Amino acid sequence: MIPDGREPGAGAGFAHAPVSLGDGVLHRIETSVHGPDYRHVRAFVLLEDLSGVAVLDRFVAGDRPLSTEGFLHFDAAVAVALDASRRVFALHGERRLHIVAHAVAGQFGDLAVRCGQAGTVLRYGFSGVRCVAGGLLIATSAEGLARLLGAVEGEPVRRALAG
Repeated sequence: MIPDGREPGAGAGFAHAPVSLGDGVLHRIETSVHGPDYRHVRAFVLLEDLSGVAVLDRFVAGDRPLSTEGFLHFDAAVAVALDASRRVFALHGERRLHIVAHAVAGQFGDLAVRCGQAGTVLRYGFSGVRCVAGGLLIATSAEGLARLLGAVEGEPVRRALAG
């Protein structure tokens, strides 16, 4: 994700030891790639059977408004659909992905699908004051999505993304 339109640049990263979540594992990396104005953490939650992954970012930026924008790119051969509940489905042949934007801190702002010559882009955004955290949950089934949501809403992930 990109905070306040600021593209990442050069910076450092620090990977924390993985944390077991029972049904999955949490990997967390702190970075400085968005500059000194932002404290950034990227977290990955992977289900043990690889049926789901969450990619979450947290940005802390003092006591000021903060907005983030994220993008997920799909090959042109993948059909992407957005339903009224803001759930996204990506279809390729018989394979399907269930994708949900999830806010941990701040408010969910926007979700849009854009199609172009090079493929499809899912754009999502969050906003808040001081701290914004959230991202995408991606699973191969509705059951995998439910298990992934349970892992993401657990205390270890919330603590890892606390601002």
